Amino acid sequence: MVTFRPFTNSDRNWVQQSNLAFYQSAHKFDETFATVLAQALDHLEEKSNDRTSTYLIAQTPNGPVGSIFLSSENKTTARIRLFYIAKAHRGKGIGAQMLLLVLTDARTSGFDLVRVSTFNRHLEAAHLYEKCGFYLTSQTPTEAFGQSMYQLDYELALSLCA
Repeated sequence: MVTFRPFTNSDRNWVQQSNLAFYQSAHKFDETFATVLAQALDHLEEKSNDRTSTYLIAQTPNGPVGSIFLSSENKTTARIRLFYIAKAHRGKGIGAQMLLLVLTDARTSGFDLVRVSTFNRHLEAAHLYEKCGFYLTSQTPTEAFGQSMYQLDYELALSLCA
C-alpha cells in the first residue's frame, strides 16, 4: 500500500541519502554529486512555501519509497526535480501516479510548460516522460559527477493535454 503525502523538512535526510546511495552505486557518480544534491535540496526548501510548488513523498507503512518535486522556473514554466523511486518499488505505477499528480497541480497553478532533465542512462525515467507526453528538446553531451553521459531535456506543454 502506497500513499502520497507532502514532503516535510524531516524527509530531507531520506531524500538525500536514497538519491546519493542509488546514484553512487548504480551509476558510479563521484563525491561531487553529494554537493549538487545538497544544493538542490537547499534551493527546493527555499521555494517550499511557494503556493505553486508541489513536493510529494510516496509512503509505505515501512517508510518513504519515492519523491518528486515540482517548482516554478518562472511564472509560466515549472520544473520537476529529484524524481526518485526506490528500486524495489519501480515498475508498479508509483512513478506514473506521482508524475500525474504534480502535472495536475502544475496545470491548476497556471503553468503552461513543465520541464524535466535526466541522463541517457536513466532509460526508465526517459520512457515514463515520453509515455506521459513529454517531448525531448535536447540531448547534450556532458561530463558530470565523474561520468561522461548525455543530458536529456524534456518539456510538456500543458495546453496540449486536456
